[in-house]
Amino acid sequence: MTQSIKQKKPIIIAGTGPGDPELLAVKAQKAIASADVIVYDATQIEHIIDFCQSKAKRVKINKDKTRNSDTLRKEIIQILADYHKTGKRVVRLKTGDAFMFGSGAAETELLFEMNLPFSVIPGITAGMAAAVYGNVRISEKKEADTVTFYMANQKNHQHENLEQIAQLLQTQATVALYMAENILPQIRDCLLKQKLPKHFPVVAVANASLPNQQVLSATLADIQSILNKIPKNSSVVFFIGKKVHSIFAAPNQSE
Repeated sequence: MTQSIKQKKPIIIAGTGPGDPELLAVKAQKAIASADVIVYDATQIEHIIDFCQSKAKRVKINKDKTRNSDTLRKEIIQILADYHKTGKRVVRLKTGDAFMFGSGAAETELLFEMNLPFSVIPGITAGMAAAVYGNVRISEKKEADTVTFYMANQKNHQHENLEQIAQLLQTQATVALYMAENILPQIRDCLLKQKLPKHFPVVAVANASLPNQQVLSATLADIQSILNKIPKNSSVVFFIGKKVHSIFAAPNQSE
């Protein structure tokens, strides 16, 4: 294969799913196995690369909290571009699905602006994996007809957003909270202030699809105490809704 033809190969942006490498899309497995360079920024992705028996050069991006996210994103795109220009087959890996709170769209926009070819491979997002592996009832005909995914990390937390979430929960909706661990008290207090009952059901799924997966149930009033049962640095999705429950959930005992 000539150098000019190799340069036409697109940069691949692939979601790696919730953690279990066997949940990778076949297309993603093939891309990883045949890559010359793999760029990633999450340590948990390394076992995915090992699973695919890739011999590619690994470029891990260290996320420096002191740097602006836009600046870091541009640096990542420049790394992809530099390797691509040399004719390398470049794969950018992201946890879950690249377009579900993963900045995939922002990265592809930059690639488009630089006139670089790219292709995106979907991954299973953490919220759906948690619902399935935790056997969480999040939707049901005529009973729970709306599911909302909400990124509740500190940076994006806004009181008015939680008021809208409360309005949804007062209907038949289910809300899946991503990255909510650090602001659970604020979420609880705001939802209770919006007249949601203290006994409103909550199910938390930690490390979905992995051997150390946990499924816990609680009420809105004691949602914070769930974290007492979950190891630090776990990936947790919280499900809140009138019809939310799981046959696998261990009832949480507040301490």
